[in-house]
Amino acid sequence: MAKKQWVNLPSEDSSTVKKATFVGDGVDSADVMGRKVYIEASFDKKDATTIATLEVKPDGGNAVYEPEESKLAHDKTATAKISDEGKAKWEVKLSAAGGDKFKFAVEHQGKKKDLPDEFETHRRLFYQVIDMTGVTGLSSFGFWETEFKKNKREISLVKIASKGAIDRSYNFDYKGSEYSRLFNLAKDKYNDAKDPYCFAVVWADCLAQGPTEKVVEKTGVSKASGSVAVPLGGGQLWKNIDKASTAAPWNKMIAFIYTKDGSEQTFPIPDPDVTSTYTEITVNTRNFPEGVTGKIKAKVNVATGFHGGWSFPTQNIIVIATRGWYDRAYADSKKKAILIHESGHKIGMVPDGTGGLKEQSTYDKVHDPSKNSHCNDNACTMWWTTTYEKDVFCSVCDKSVRKVDLYAPGLQGFKRFF
Repeated sequence: MAKKQWVNLPSEDSSTVKKATFVGDGVDSADVMGRKVYIEASFDKKDATTIATLEVKPDGGNAVYEPEESKLAHDKTATAKISDEGKAKWEVKLSAAGGDKFKFAVEHQGKKKDLPDEFETHRRLFYQVIDMTGVTGLSSFGFWETEFKKNKREISLVKIASKGAIDRSYNFDYKGSEYSRLFNLAKDKYNDAKDPYCFAVVWADCLAQGPTEKVVEKTGVSKASGSVAVPLGGGQLWKNIDKASTAAPWNKMIAFIYTKDGSEQTFPIPDPDVTSTYTEITVNTRNFPEGVTGKIKAKVNVATGFHGGWSFPTQNIIVIATRGWYDRAYADSKKKAILIHESGHKIGMVPDGTGGLKEQSTYDKVHDPSKNSHCNDNACTMWWTTTYEKDVFCSVCDKSVRKVDLYAPGLQGFKRFF
């Protein structure tokens, strides 16, 4: 039976990472961590000081690395001198991929024999969930853990406890000051016991972009018009997004503008005469001045877009929204798709040629000119939008997930966010 080798876990202690931290729950000892394994064989003592060659024999179903990905591939051979006691020991580097199997054969003085050693590569990462008071995330993560283990990916996602939930914050915008606010809320709830191999999944209320000021107008209006609809023509009124007492109002100014006696006049429209949906303002003209025609001018705050989630490229945190357009709560299917998509980014998907793997053939350069690492297959969870709730990897991304190097100290996205 093949021995499990946890190839992404540390192969040696450092000043900040101790191997003992990750022993347990299926990781039997510190000896089964890292890509380096040691193979031993015995020879006749008369052969001492001669060289024996070890052949590394990959299984036919192993991941295939391209020549430019050689740093992530396995050693093919190794040599060692036979000791005076008739022993030889080889240091061999296995692949960074999951689900790869290796056997070994030794060759010496024209003779070759198979060795009993057999290894299978596995990877392990840890996650913790930081809930938000008053927000409903997901109750089970089994679907997610299964997705990353299947098809020989062998990424074992192990849940550890966070230090509790963060206070309700209704909205985070996608900008630097909001990152800091999010990080400050989450840092006291973060459990650093499994760093740097752990990342946080933070449930949030809303991830709306804005507020952004917008001006819309409707011409040819008079008191006789009665009820006048003024569509936004894009975006959503900043309603029910940020519900804090300091939230920006959606209505900054709505007025009737007309000309009388050669000068422009402004009639502020009273609040009782204004109603709205998320995408349209309706004005009742009953209180307008008599005998003039003009335009309704509205200066409003809008949301220009809603994010399902973010995976911060240089911090070990994922944030996932639970509602979006028109104050609509996301279904569990949407949350699941976002979680898989964002955690795909966390492990380096989609390869652009800078992380050890060559640029993926489906790397999206049309929808994704900002290089946020998406896939151009709209059936894939790594497509540039999670609108269609895809929660599986396409056949091309599947191979990359299996091959990616998950040695966490070398991954930008696993640096602590505070």
